[in-house]
Amino acid sequence: MIDPKGVIGFPINEVWACVENPNHDLRYISENFGYPFNDVVKWYYVHLILASCWQAEDNLDPTLFLKLAYSISSLIKDEI
Repeated sequence: MIDPKGVIGFPINEVWACVENPNHDLRYISENFGYPFNDVVKWYYVHLILASCWQAEDNLDPTLFLKLAYSISSLIKDEI
């Protein structure tokens, strides 16, 4: 299902577009909007991987998004 207006999906899904400095902004989003930090990081990571796929699909260089994803990967806490 496509949610073009962004009213049905999980709200944290769209915060990735506002991140300029991951080390600061992800904590800020978590602390000020009440989302668990790990969830914020995971959603950001997913969107970075998706953005890198879009770049590759358009024959553009996905390196920026992949580097950002790698740089925050250590922040993700696995849940079992």
